Amino acid sequence: MSDIITVDFTGERPALESKRSGSYCRHAQVVVDDATRSVKCKACGRPLDAWRVLWREATNQTNLFGRLQDLKARIARATDELTEINRQLRNAKARLKRAKERT
Repeated sequence: MSDIITVDFTGERPALESKRSGSYCRHAQVVVDDATRSVKCKACGRPLDAWRVLWREATNQTNLFGRLQDLKARIARATDELTEINRQLRNAKARLKRAKERT
């Protein structure tokens, strides 16, 4: 039994986009055919090199992982900054309350 798998690398449907020399396809969705051990583009039907498809996906995953780590670090910094701002706000309110009590 042969399995055919469609892989979507972008989460969106690829469109033929025009460049100066004409149309081209980004090959964002591929079809992997287990029976023929082949990989082709779902949009344009062109046969693709399986190694390049795998390399592209591995590179994209590595880049996404790096971006995820950066975003987690930014969230941690923003959380720390927010905690400091809240502390300063509480201190300012307490100083204002003490100042009002003196008058």
